[in-house]
Amino acid sequence: MFSNTDCSDLHRPGVRCVQCVRHLLSSHDGLHSVLLRRRFCGFRLSGGGGEERDLNPAGPTDWRPVGGRIMDKVRRILVYVCKDRAAPQRAQFVQSITSHFTDGSDDEVEVSCSLDKNQFVLYRGDEGPRIPLKRPAFFPIKHLSVTEAAAIPLDIQKRGVDVGVALLLQTTNQRVLLTRRAKELRIFPNVWVPPGGHLESDETLLEAGLRELKEETGLKLEPEDVSPKVLGLWESVFPPMLSRGLPQRHHVVVYMLLHSSSHTCSYR
Repeated sequence: MFSNTDCSDLHRPGVRCVQCVRHLLSSHDGLHSVLLRRRFCGFRLSGGGGEERDLNPAGPTDWRPVGGRIMDKVRRILVYVCKDRAAPQRAQFVQSITSHFTDGSDDEVEVSCSLDKNQFVLYRGDEGPRIPLKRPAFFPIKHLSVTEAAAIPLDIQKRGVDVGVALLLQTTNQRVLLTRRAKELRIFPNVWVPPGGHLESDETLLEAGLRELKEETGLKLEPEDVSPKVLGLWESVFPPMLSRGLPQRHHVVVYMLLHSSSHTCSYR
């Protein structure tokens, strides 16, 4: 990964070592107090890693700029849920995925997942490993009233639930790389987060994470040089609390820990 046992490859202008992740990320809907309990080393990227991912799309395909140019439509990969061996059904925007697999009140459940034919399917079954799926206690959709749900614009209700990937890139001395989102972004502005973004058509989870890592930081890792491990899934809504407004975006974020088998990481 990074050379030796320190962050020497990252000790350049704009790099910052963070001692208390809970303080820095407390505004990001309680997420990292559960998953991250180590010291952190992060890029402070004034641009927040590049472009904003959502340009107010109304359907499963978005226009988005990449590297300063407009590319063809990018198909968003959505969450599907499967219960009691029934056929997978596309998750609804106002549906809490966590509640789907619990009695409705629990904020954590273990599920299995698969990515097949551009569908990210969550299910509970006897086959395959299970991973934790969590949400915060104040998760907006959990507390959404019928009146509030009806007030959400129809184009947002039709969005479904997007899939995100976040990479926890760990150095040999157990530090993790963080990036800071630009203050101009509409979704979680000015917040410290791991590199990551949306899963795109025909990508694996690892491919999506490594692509986002390169786009946001310039660091390039090859799939054969890393040992990925899925730590868990986080159900996230923006705004993160109902007191800040009705839900506009709904994601299930896959948190993936990466250890590198190499001693170097190219920077481009």
